[in-house]
Amino acid sequence: LTAVQDSNAVKVDWVYKGDYVDGYRIYRDDQLIATLPATDSSYYDLTGKPGTIHEYSVVALLSRNDMDFQSAGDRDTITYPKLKPVLNLTATSVDSLGNAKLSFNYYARGVDYFEMMYMISYTDQNNMPQDSTLMFTLFYSELKNNELDFVDELAIPTASIDYMVRAVSVREGVPYYSDNVTATLGSYPRPPMPMNFTASDGLYDNRVELQWYLPLEANIDSFEIRRDGVKIAMVEGGRRTYADIFNGIGNLPAGTFNYQVIAYRRDYGVNFLSNAASDSGYPTLLRAVYNTLDDPNVTTSWGWALGAHQNKLAVGSPLTGNGFATFFENTNGSWVRKLSYSHGSDATWSIREYGYSVDVYNNQAAVGAPGTLHNGDPDWGWIDYLDVPFTGSANHVGWVGNDDSRFGDQVAMVGTRYYGTDQPNTPTPVRYIRGYSIPQSSFGFVSPPAIPSNQRYVSMDASDSYVVAGATTGVATEEGLVDIYKRSGSSIAHIKRMEGEDNGNNFGVSVSISGNLLAVGADKKQSGRVYIFRVSDSSPYLESIQQISQPALSNNTNQDQFGYSLAMSDDYLMVGARNHYDIGSTSKRTGVAYLYKRYGSSFEYIDVFSIPDGLGETGDDFGFSVAACDEGFAVGAPFYGSKGGVFFYSTDLLELWNQKLISVSASDGLYSSQTRIEWVFTGNRDYINGFNVYRDDELLTTAGPEESLFLDTEGIPGKEYTYKVKVVTTSNRESYPKSDKGFRKGIGVLEGDVFTAVGSAPVPGVTITAEAVIDGEKYTYTNTSDVNGHFYLDGVYFASATVSYSVMADFEGHEFLTNPIPVSISPENSVKSNIIFIDNTAYIARGIVRHEGVSCGLDSITVRAVSLFNNGTKSEETIMTNEDGEYSLVLRPGQAGLVQIRIEIDSMQVRTDELGMAKDTVIHRFMTTDIASFTSFNNFPREVLVNFEDTVSYDVELVVTTVCGGPASSNGQFDIEISTRDGCFQANALTGVNGRVTVALPPLDGMILTVKGATPSTVENLLIVDYLRYRPDRINLLALHVDNTREGYSQAVLDSLTFKKLVYHKPAAIAVSNEFGESFCNDASQPRLIRQGNNYTIRFNITELHQGITCQVDEGFVVINNAAAANNNRDTLFYVPERQAFESHSFKGGAPNLVAPYRKGINAKYFSSVGDLLAEATIPVVVLGSAPLPGSDIIVDVTDDQGQVKLPIYVLRDPPGDG
Repeated sequence: LTAVQDSNAVKVDWVYKGDYVDGYRIYRDDQLIATLPATDSSYYDLTGKPGTIHEYSVVALLSRNDMDFQSAGDRDTITYPKLKPVLNLTATSVDSLGNAKLSFNYYARGVDYFEMMYMISYTDQNNMPQDSTLMFTLFYSELKNNELDFVDELAIPTASIDYMVRAVSVREGVPYYSDNVTATLGSYPRPPMPMNFTASDGLYDNRVELQWYLPLEANIDSFEIRRDGVKIAMVEGGRRTYADIFNGIGNLPAGTFNYQVIAYRRDYGVNFLSNAASDSGYPTLLRAVYNTLDDPNVTTSWGWALGAHQNKLAVGSPLTGNGFATFFENTNGSWVRKLSYSHGSDATWSIREYGYSVDVYNNQAAVGAPGTLHNGDPDWGWIDYLDVPFTGSANHVGWVGNDDSRFGDQVAMVGTRYYGTDQPNTPTPVRYIRGYSIPQSSFGFVSPPAIPSNQRYVSMDASDSYVVAGATTGVATEEGLVDIYKRSGSSIAHIKRMEGEDNGNNFGVSVSISGNLLAVGADKKQSGRVYIFRVSDSSPYLESIQQISQPALSNNTNQDQFGYSLAMSDDYLMVGARNHYDIGSTSKRTGVAYLYKRYGSSFEYIDVFSIPDGLGETGDDFGFSVAACDEGFAVGAPFYGSKGGVFFYSTDLLELWNQKLISVSASDGLYSSQTRIEWVFTGNRDYINGFNVYRDDELLTTAGPEESLFLDTEGIPGKEYTYKVKVVTTSNRESYPKSDKGFRKGIGVLEGDVFTAVGSAPVPGVTITAEAVIDGEKYTYTNTSDVNGHFYLDGVYFASATVSYSVMADFEGHEFLTNPIPVSISPENSVKSNIIFIDNTAYIARGIVRHEGVSCGLDSITVRAVSLFNNGTKSEETIMTNEDGEYSLVLRPGQAGLVQIRIEIDSMQVRTDELGMAKDTVIHRFMTTDIASFTSFNNFPREVLVNFEDTVSYDVELVVTTVCGGPASSNGQFDIEISTRDGCFQANALTGVNGRVTVALPPLDGMILTVKGATPSTVENLLIVDYLRYRPDRINLLALHVDNTREGYSQAVLDSLTFKKLVYHKPAAIAVSNEFGESFCNDASQPRLIRQGNNYTIRFNITELHQGITCQVDEGFVVINNAAAANNNRDTLFYVPERQAFESHSFKGGAPNLVAPYRKGINAKYFSSVGDLLAEATIPVVVLGSAPLPGSDIIVDVTDDQGQVKLPIYVLRDPPGDG
């Protein structure tokens, strides 16, 4: 015999020269390690202890006549070899995937696994330096053709890594190692940069579509999306597309976004980033502009004055240089600037404040410049008439004013005439209205009645027949006024002055006339007011037809200046409130404007205008000026931004609805049957045609104006879409959209179970991952098997066709029979529920937890497997029992240094309420008769069964008795069944002849106590059983146990709470135990007399007769129905043990019975504690008092002892004369 070292083994060779042999036995250190057939002459020992000197011996075996004969053995001694190291270890950086690949060869047997380890150093998220050793276990079974490949995805990017690998074999719980072999990686790669990154350029109005490429197996966790350097999203590592939703108006005609996508890897609480891939893109909404008009020549006060007619609009900007007037024409729905004009100086006249006032009619315009200087003297004033400014011509006729007259402060134009205010203060204040015929004929020069010297005309408008002008100062001592002038031919005459209601109202701060309707603003009448008058040629000239107060916005104040500006055109009225808070704000007084529509002679509110997107600031004065014409409306804000602003709105209010569509939201996988799209629209729904709802630019529906919700039931479940909503105007134009991403919950389901190969025990805690690549993107779903080994993955996406998912099971150190398992799901077959993983390597501890003597289990009990190691450390696996009380734990008996595994169970259980709040604490006393501690791990069983029983119980004393207190029977023993309705528990107890028995019961709720039989079967005993069998009682020991755990009851209290009587009743007798009322002639057989309105109390005595003894009943209740009571006519009286009597019945005498024999009854019914009616009695009484006779037209003789009544008969007569 020779023993020589071999690869991870000792090879034993021998020679046997006998002619007959039946086999051999191989011993190591006198311990049998193998039995071989006679044909063998060598053996490889793979289980010796490396570095240990072993003695090997072999003996020959011969079997004869049912006896085994053994030869003498030969021996040899040798040191068992150390494990062989791995060969050809290499480490390669895979830059395209951001990981490193390790590879080595191994040709020997006798190895359980390989350990690969390396050191890393990094700075954590708290900026603290950290050092750590990473160790990976590579299983021998992973060798393919003697080669093992491993991908490392956890090293620190750019770090130099020394990978060390060694072989490991665990023998009798002791690990043995080979020498380490090292391979160095010069620099671990960074996460790879995404490739082929593109951002869409204006392909979509509401979004930018981003796409990129990166291998799906790349070592990344997610992607960061940046727009102009700002992170806007993090998306999953399997995604390769992203839609950046854009809502609102960009107002950037050449705007573009710079997008970046960066790959992320997150380990150790640290993010590792790739280089950024970049591209530019934009949605068309980014380049959409606000509804504003502009003149590049103007630098300030843009929008100070507005004038409009038909499709023409003039804008005055008096504070830009000498002042500007700009002229626009609406062509095909767009406002086109035709002329930007600033009148320079004429000889001795220096034009100033040009555009302070403007007005337009057809193609002509009038422009006022009231600050014009004459020979350096200011405020003489100037008015220009421009005949064709909308053709781009500045041809004009100028008119000059007088010293200090501010001529042209207000201008108005209508038909072939235009007007201006001329208001000199020197030598004495005079106010004039000047009229001119086109092009340059002065036809009217009129002054009104005297105006206070400090009041000037601040507003003016004209119709074909009338000129109106408003004068005010803004001071609190004057109310303001409006003068009405009538034009007849080439003359103008003052016909009416209308003054304001109250001082300080600023009545006349604005005026506007259309036909014979006049609007007058009083911007300091509280928050402001607008008065509507009808103008006529005869006295009283003005008829008041409407007063308009500011609409009730939530942030209205008395400083809003509603009515500061006005404009009427046909059926519409615009009103400016230049100092109102912005919509929804109480800090920025930006100003607003209101639109009204005329119905008959009155105006109805439509909506409120404001500066878009909340961009305004205090003092912008939006609503300082307003205009209305055939093409829509305009609002001036002369101090908006750096130069002012003019905002236009079409007659269908498209631009307003762009603002009023606030938001859109789409549900994200909340519902499997639909995606819920909701929108917020704050505009007036009476002036729109509805809403268009789109899914990825496909029109789904046109919702009605009153709707704010649409349910998309057609989208592919699980697929994300971009939903957008647009307002449809009354002209069937669409507003800009608001958008959101949303999707239906995927309806795919993958479920199954994980079982052990031996015993089919459930394996909990296995990570189940399903992956599929759909349209170039990877979809991943993960869950964990539960205590029953069951897993469930829902919401799985499968697009619109059949998709193959790879379902993988993962549990450290475990091998599965088939892994992964390919599974196909489709719209026609969306549920796969039979996916079974067989764990070939799992060791399982399982069992049932229940009360002793109870067949059903206890749920939510914590069971744990505790592993103790020879270095003093321990690890735990924890699980909670399911609703059947079952648990299953995964054990790891092959761990190095393991000395003991214990299966333990918590004795304290905290129960919670519906909200998850701690409610009760339940104490258990668990015991097991199974082996629950293991110290030997050789040939460890694949399945260990450890059941636990809660031995907590309460001694309950049961007694079959009567109300007399003694045993119910003179000689009987009674069989009592204790059970639960769910069938989980049933026990029987036999009383003694004293009717008593004590039984230990588990703390269950709702236990039912039923008398089932008796011994001997006498008539007496059978009557007792027949009564009690159908009247079971109950006991709730769980509630008692919870209370006892909390309160710590004494034994005396427990004895009283666990004492239960099963009372046998016989028909009872009811008697009144006290005197009440008055007797009738001292005759006890006659009814008692009580008086109406007096108070009375009755006490009842309930008795039963048992075994010849009359006993007072000491349980149950009495129900009273008292017809003689004025109140408390129904009453329930319970037995009071402390008083040894039933509660008393108190009442007040009611109304008498007027019919002989005048009696009323007090009815008493006695019920046992289980609700049996055992006695009934009616106590007659006569109530002395008065009451109205019942009925109508019924004659009653109260002396008639028979109680008869007489009913009058009515004869219906047919009136004569009707045929």
